[in-house]
Amino acid sequence: MMARMFKAQLLVAAAALGAAAPVYAQTAPVTESSSAPVEPTAPATTTAAGEQAAPAPSTDPGATPPATAPADATPEPADPATAPAEPTTPAPTPTTAAAPTVALDDTTTSPAPTEPTAASAEAAEESAPPEKTVPWPFQQWRINLGVGLGWASSNDETWTILGVGAGLYVIDGLNVGLNGTFWVGGSPFISTITPSLTYVFHFVPVVQPYLGTFYRHYFVAEGYLDTDSIGGRGGVYVALGKHVYMGGGIVYEHFFDDHVFTQRDDVYPEITVAFSF
Repeated sequence: MMARMFKAQLLVAAAALGAAAPVYAQTAPVTESSSAPVEPTAPATTTAAGEQAAPAPSTDPGATPPATAPADATPEPADPATAPAEPTTPAPTPTTAAAPTVALDDTTTSPAPTEPTAASAEAAEESAPPEKTVPWPFQQWRINLGVGLGWASSNDETWTILGVGAGLYVIDGLNVGLNGTFWVGGSPFISTITPSLTYVFHFVPVVQPYLGTFYRHYFVAEGYLDTDSIGGRGGVYVALGKHVYMGGGIVYEHFFDDHVFTQRDDVYPEITVAFSF
């Protein structure tokens, strides 16, 4: 998402221009009035400083001295159109410093992230770890509960076998289980307890094969001695949903003695329905 930032600037400046009004100088006109003709005088001489020297006095005893303007004569105003204006200096123009910029939004934002390109998206997909494809029932730390139903016979006796079991997948596909059965309908009454270890090939699509091994102890009533066996199993599981799967396979079992059963080796089918949580 791109961040947007709005910023406004307020600039204030003021300036005053001073205009000087023209000043017209007034000079007094120089007027001359004479009541008698003026004798020609010697021309004025110029001093070295550039000033004109006063004319020399006349030596004629009958000459009349030059007339001067009366002291109380009022000078007439000079014509403004012809009077030269005195030079004036314009008033300095005051200047005002620009006001500092006012930022309405002074928050500093980092550069907006760029949209990912197709190449970067493909690279991210390649570098990302692959999604887990282990079916739900066989993932690590899943608990499974199962029930079983079977039949067994020996000599003239036939038993119906009811079973129940539980297991935990300690890693993907590897189940540590504990099962129990009850043999009913025949004599003697028999019950078993069976710890087991089973590995499910979870990476196989559609159906998942399994292989396992177990140890079984038989509790025999009516004065018979208990017996023990070991064995192995193999078959396939099919996930019927996220929490249910069923399977079928073959079981091989070897007995350590013949206290209960006359045959020490036995092979039989098994069918399992399990619920996973």
